[in-house]
Amino acid sequence: MNKIEYDFGYGEKAQYDVFDILDISNAEKRPGLYAWYLRCQFDTEGFNSMKKIHSLRALKISATAQLGESYIGKVHKQYKDAETVTDEELLRIASVAFSTPIYVGISKNVRNRLKQHYNELTKHFPTSRISTSVPDETIISPDTEEESSTFAQRIGSALKNAGYKSTTSLYVKVIYANNINKFDLRKTESAINQLLHPVMGRR
Repeated sequence: MNKIEYDFGYGEKAQYDVFDILDISNAEKRPGLYAWYLRCQFDTEGFNSMKKIHSLRALKISATAQLGESYIGKVHKQYKDAETVTDEELLRIASVAFSTPIYVGISKNVRNRLKQHYNELTKHFPTSRISTSVPDETIISPDTEEESSTFAQRIGSALKNAGYKSTTSLYVKVIYANNINKFDLRKTESAINQLLHPVMGRR
């Protein structure tokens, strides 16, 4: 676990904890906001696998044209193939320092929720099928065992589809929030999802 703190001066500070997926049992039993991230697998092939994950988010579109024509469907982000990276160490570090989250969630007990996520991932990943279907999270309450199971199914299928052999490239950032009610915590989660558009985020 690593504690990261920024001091921007004039009393403005930002602090959060970072956990490797194998280290999340060291998270605290406190309410807070957490985000899952994916780091690059050291080479150009790994970078292309990472791009597959970040291109999974689809947009529903509906457009009209002349004479009553309409166009309805989904569009996905597409990347061009990466050029061969000569400094793989720089790529690895940059993918950690500058990456966007793939999932953002909240919990009244961060340690327990992350452990449930990990346990569900451990259970689901070895048997995850390569699938583009995604369970509907719009009817699932946050901070529940059902949410953890759905998260694991979605992440497991996505990683398998992108060619990952394990879940060890995942890591988590946590911001604890002691003096906040769950309603305000959910509003913060919703705002961050709208701002950052994590690929596995709530819809």
